[in-house]
Amino acid sequence: MVAQTDKIFLMQLFVQIVHLGTFSAAAQKMGVTPSKASKDIQQLEKTLGSVLLNRSTRSIGITSAGELYYDTAIEVLASYDGLIDNLNYIKNRLTGELRITAPELWGNIVLSPLIFEFKKKYPDVAIRANYSNEVIDLFRENTHIAFRSTSLNNEPYLSKRICRDDTVLCASPEYLQRAGIPKNLDELNKLDFITFSHTVNTYNTLEFTIKGVEQRISVSGSLSFNSKKSIYDAVLNHLGIASLPSYLVKQDITEGRLIQVLPELHIQSLDFYAFYMQRKKESILITTFVDFIQETIQKSEGISDAL
Repeated sequence: MVAQTDKIFLMQLFVQIVHLGTFSAAAQKMGVTPSKASKDIQQLEKTLGSVLLNRSTRSIGITSAGELYYDTAIEVLASYDGLIDNLNYIKNRLTGELRITAPELWGNIVLSPLIFEFKKKYPDVAIRANYSNEVIDLFRENTHIAFRSTSLNNEPYLSKRICRDDTVLCASPEYLQRAGIPKNLDELNKLDFITFSHTVNTYNTLEFTIKGVEQRISVSGSLSFNSKKSIYDAVLNHLGIASLPSYLVKQDITEGRLIQVLPELHIQSLDFYAFYMQRKKESILITTFVDFIQETIQKSEGISDAL
């Protein structure tokens, strides 16, 4: 029978083969030779009495039994990682590795400085941050925490609200001097909007809440980008008005480089959440990091959130 410690190694090896697609790449990752990796998987299949991988000269395919073993291995390894995290915490030093994903702009502006502070507080923690606007599968991508701005709806993960993702209308003083400062929604339509778009369509819809009543208007302009950073740069260059994340323009508004337009109107916004896997719910490292991010952001904003 395979020893208990070997079972953990074999699970790790099998998961790496599925992730990387070849025995040689997985063997290098695990620090063994390809021949040993191949023999180990053969021994695993013999022990289980099931074929886990279909091998050919060109590719490796996973069988239905392999899919079942893979899903179970992911769960077991995550629980094992959580156990190691907790044991290290008991030793009075928070250690381990955190793999994080977040939207690129929010990650660079908001999350990175907080990661620096967390790292100073817990120097033995390794953090691997991947900033991308793509929504990933935490299980398949072997990622511990995903930060997303979204409306919470049937998520398959545990979640914790981090902060509000507020959006504000703003423009430079130079642009508003030329175009005029709008006093209401009707006048807002006369301005040249710098819009966000994934296609050639340059029309955006803004949703406001005015005295508890929702109103929606369409805006357009001569500039459109699929990058909020580019929209921000265009606004700073006095080329129009735009709705931008509060975290991006807050300092510019405070220092007078930008002016918030129609501040009495509230643009409907989403919330940032931290999502993490059910199997990791007891991990001290994950909960400590998520709590740190939430508490630090809310402290900086001078608010208290019991959610």
